[in-house]
Amino acid sequence: MRKSTDKLIRFLCTKRFMPKKLRVFKPSMCFVDSGAHVKIDKYLNFNKQWDNQRMLRNKMAGSLYVGNGATLEVDAFDVYAGSRINVNQIAKLSLGSGYMNYECVIDCFSSITIGHDVVISERVVIRDSDNHTIQSIATETENEQLSDEKLSMAPIVIQDHVWIGMNVIVLKGVTIGEGAIVAAGSLVNKDVPPHSLVAGVPAKVMKTDVSWS
Repeated sequence: MRKSTDKLIRFLCTKRFMPKKLRVFKPSMCFVDSGAHVKIDKYLNFNKQWDNQRMLRNKMAGSLYVGNGATLEVDAFDVYAGSRINVNQIAKLSLGSGYMNYECVIDCFSSITIGHDVVISERVVIRDSDNHTIQSIATETENEQLSDEKLSMAPIVIQDHVWIGMNVIVLKGVTIGEGAIVAAGSLVNKDVPPHSLVAGVPAKVMKTDVSWS
C-alpha cells in the first residue's frame, strides 16, 4: 500500500469517522469523496481476513469507493479480503449486519439495501445497473421503440437473515425475501420469496418454508 493511501486511511479513521468505527486492513485502496455522506453506527471492517497468513499469501487487495453525492450507511458489517465496493455518484448503499466473504463485488449505481444477519459467500456479485439500455432495432414508430427500452438500473433489496451462496450474481430490480437461501452459482434476476430456497440460471424456487442457521 502506498504511503498516500496510509495517510488517507488514517484521515478517514480520525477525522471523518469516530475511532474504531472504520477499520481498513492492508492491502487495500480506499477513496471517499469529500461530497459523500457516510454514516457508520457500530463498525465497518473492510478487507478483513479469517486467516492473516492466507490473506497475505494470496495478496487479496480490497477496493472501497464512495463517490460525490453518494451515501453509505452501515450498522455492523464485515467485508473480507479481495472484495470491491463501488458506491457511485448519488447512489445509496445500506449495509445492515453480517458479512461478505472473499472477492465479492457490489456495484451500486442507484440503491442497494442489505438487511441484518446477512451472510454473503465468496465471489458474489451484486449489481443494480446494466449501464446500458436495450431497444429493438426493427421498430416502426418512436413510441414502439421507447416501449422496448429496458430500464438500465433498479434498486436491489436483500432482506434480513438471507444466505447467499458462492458465485451468485444478483441483478437489478430484485428483492430477496427474509430468511431466503440462494444456492451457489445461481443467477438472480427475479424476486425471491421469503423463506424459500432458489437455485439455477436463472434462479427458480426449489423449496419453500425453509430455515437456516
